[in-house]
Amino acid sequence: MKNTSTNYESLRIYQWTQRAIRTSTNYELKRIYECVGYKLILILTACVLMFSCNGKKGEGKKVTSSLPPKPIEKLYGNWLCGNLLDSIREHRSMVSIFDPLTLPYAYEMQFDESFGDSVFVYNGFEQFFLPVIIKHDSIILDNAIQGNPIILFYDSLSSTLKIMISRNDNYPIPSVFFKADEKYIQPNGRFHEAFISAFNEATVEGSYTLINKDRYAQGATITFNIDGSLTGYEGGIRYNCCIGGDCLDMMEHPMNTMSIIVEDKPEEYWGWHLSNDTDTLTLTKLKDANSDEPGNFIKTKIVLELVRNK
Repeated sequence: MKNTSTNYESLRIYQWTQRAIRTSTNYELKRIYECVGYKLILILTACVLMFSCNGKKGEGKKVTSSLPPKPIEKLYGNWLCGNLLDSIREHRSMVSIFDPLTLPYAYEMQFDESFGDSVFVYNGFEQFFLPVIIKHDSIILDNAIQGNPIILFYDSLSSTLKIMISRNDNYPIPSVFFKADEKYIQPNGRFHEAFISAFNEATVEGSYTLINKDRYAQGATITFNIDGSLTGYEGGIRYNCCIGGDCLDMMEHPMNTMSIIVEDKPEEYWGWHLSNDTDTLTLTKLKDANSDEPGNFIKTKIVLELVRNK
């Protein structure tokens, strides 16, 4: 079956040659046709066979790209500041977790193919892009601080990013970044964020039982989910813990705060505090005593007192 096409072409050439010989009346011309014809048959048959074989050999071959991956590809994903999260876990039972003097340059950095040679930086209240230059395992964040770069090192053994060099007196505060687990990553427009979920998990996330008497029945279960959703609280939709920006200065004496989104009601602000063993969560409603000036929120009453379910 493989030689059918080849045999057919050879037969056609042979038939043409024989016809030329039969129709020719000149003896010498017949001899020429015979010599040329048989040689032509051999030559064309060889050509047909050669092209037929070449076609079979190349059949099924696929051209694949052998371009090496770009150095930035190994960084794709969300990177969280491990030092900051360790500090949050250590101080989560304090009245105020954040110390502005010890905050890192970035809470989170995101590398993505759609960003090109840039990194998306989040520091708790600002979001911005910085150009990236990669040389081997060094990652240079260009124009990071007052026109000066920050240089990070990719540690392949621990799969972490470490701030190594910065031409600025305030940085680098020791910072090690690790790639966020999928459970932390939440969509936020064209970006994805992970730090807020990681913060929630390190602090208030969990299922609780109500122990104080108010308008809710004792024993009710209220859950602060890792993604910021709130279940079990009447009309409650979301909670947003303050992690940076103006909300850190809401009160004259700083404390941990969150905003509460309640269905069909204005946004509420609560102060929150975990006991030393982190088993009890107390939530206090805040009120703005003077909306014309910042730092004038005051505590009013305890809204919920909850015990963490084991």
